[in-house]
Amino acid sequence: MSTNKLLKAYNQYERIKLTLAGCQKLETPDLVKFVSAYDLGSCISYSDIQVEALEDRIKAEIKFYQQLNVPFKWHTLSTDAPSSLGENLIRQGFVAEESTALMVLDLDDVALNDTSELMEKPEDICVEVYDKEGIKDAISVQKKVWGGDCITQESHLLRLKEESPEQILIYVIYKDNQPVSSAWLMCHPDSPFGSIWAGNTLVQYRGRGFYSALLSKRIQDAKTQGLKYLSIHASKMSQPIVAKHGFECIAESRSYLYTPASIGLNRI
Repeated sequence: MSTNKLLKAYNQYERIKLTLAGCQKLETPDLVKFVSAYDLGSCISYSDIQVEALEDRIKAEIKFYQQLNVPFKWHTLSTDAPSSLGENLIRQGFVAEESTALMVLDLDDVALNDTSELMEKPEDICVEVYDKEGIKDAISVQKKVWGGDCITQESHLLRLKEESPEQILIYVIYKDNQPVSSAWLMCHPDSPFGSIWAGNTLVQYRGRGFYSALLSKRIQDAKTQGLKYLSIHASKMSQPIVAKHGFECIAESRSYLYTPASIGLNRI
């Protein structure tokens, strides 16, 4: 499929028709937004606003979320219109997060027996976790890699696994009797896309193929579940690894965070 067709499909299924567990969806022809029942998750997933109306629309969305007293993220792609969206968001108080490459893999191009390379027996150490203890193990890796307590993220994963278990698969690699690498796979209802997230390994265990093992496992499970595409918002470090597996970059992705002055940044 051409890049333009992939982008159109991604926008349609992963941004416009998107549903998020625990969120109320509100939409107009040029904008789709969500209000989370919890601290994490309120966002604008898609926008296509006329340039002459952009400033007023951004102010209106800020006011909307300020009245709810919740932080929110405005998710963008480099292909979104108008091209000045990002700079306008920053001008009105949003904080730009690090950009990533939106990369997509056509799973029709992957044979199931092509996904178990790179480790001797990845199935022996790369396990899917389902319970609270396993999810805490997954989050413990994220804490050690990125710092902070990750309480909000942990609560989000626990709640999602409990309320919508079919939408998330969580994986942990154990070595030396401890969790050393973790990642997850998200599957939204009625979408041909799955998306992969996290994929972090403790510093002292890097270079052993654990990231690639987690990637291979998620590709395999996505294909087994009948998904057609797998997407990732890849960092500069991850891009060359996922590219070797056939992922192709279709756009630059960046989120912008707005936090009302009445609440602290610790709620994101």
